Amino acid sequence: MRITNAAIRKHPMVFAFAALAGVDFFDSSSYIKYAKDDRVIFPDSSRRLSELHALGCACAVCSSHTVRELKGLEKEERTMKLAEHNLHVMFQEMRAVRDAIAGEFLSELVEQRCRSHPALVSVLERFSGSGEELEPWVSVSRRTAFFQLSRHSLQRPIIH
Repeated sequence: MRITNAAIRKHPMVFAFAALAGVDFFDSSSYIKYAKDDRVIFPDSSRRLSELHALGCACAVCSSHTVRELKGLEKEERTMKLAEHNLHVMFQEMRAVRDAIAGEFLSELVEQRCRSHPALVSVLERFSGSGEELEPWVSVSRRTAFFQLSRHSLQRPIIH
């Protein structure tokens, strides 16, 4: 299965899905590419700095700068600040994925993240029928409750 939207393939919202699909290594320079284009990455989207009115992040950059201040910086300094923020978001998402794996709720995180973009909903639709193929790698029991988040929840390998 292939995610064809190039921008989405490089966004942290796909990390959980990639981990579920068996990817265990990420190498991306998208944090700096987005920053060079004045785009700010969030866990579920990215937006141009010109579209923002406030920064809803607790990273060092967002905690010490306003949108107006970032817009007023010289291009090179603004790019570095946005890259720092974007990298923070990517690391934060990787921590969330590792936590979901350890807590046995990666499938739930995947469903939540796939709701962020229409292309990912489409991938989730196609991936939902793969429960039997993934079943050998999924524990038959888990310490946490089963949360049904959508109709795709019933297609998870643990149900099979």
